[in-house]
Amino acid sequence: MYHGEGIRSLAVMPILSDSVCLGILLVGWRREGAISQESLQMLQDLAEHLGVALRNANLAAALKAAK
Repeated sequence: MYHGEGIRSLAVMPILSDSVCLGILLVGWRREGAISQESLQMLQDLAEHLGVALRNANLAAALKAAK
């Protein structure tokens, strides 16, 4: 998987909003075993923030469409 790009380690985090998956955050490294617990926590935090941002954007678009 992704070996053509030189990717040796891969992390995939769901981007959730109200328990609904809006997408995924996929990050690859070119070194095998390069994923630390700190990196995983940072990616999880980022995915959570993306979920909130996407939910807010969807709510703003719905409000705009309702006017």
